[in-house]
Amino acid sequence: MRSTDRDYYMSTLSVLQEQRRMIQSISDNMCMRLEEMEGMLAMQFDQKEDEEFDLMTEDAWQSGYDYRMWSDDNVIPREKECMCDSCWDVPSDKYEHRMD
Repeated sequence: MRSTDRDYYMSTLSVLQEQRRMIQSISDNMCMRLEEMEGMLAMQFDQKEDEEFDLMTEDAWQSGYDYRMWSDDNVIPREKECMCDSCWDVPSDKYEHRMD
């Protein structure tokens, strides 16, 4: 192999390595920008959703509607204070999950 061939190959490899570094740098910058854009979009949509919710509650309040986010109508008062299975009619040999 002549020295001119070696110089040609080495310079070609050097150029290709530099282009690879530039491509990698550009893709890293693109990833960073995409993450920033994703965060900005999420924040803007959250703000828009909050504004729409505020407008909805404001309209409901102005129209005289008693707006509550959580309704207490479905809450059943608990009469039993004891937590044993016999008071709750749960067989002790069978597992049942109860929310009380």
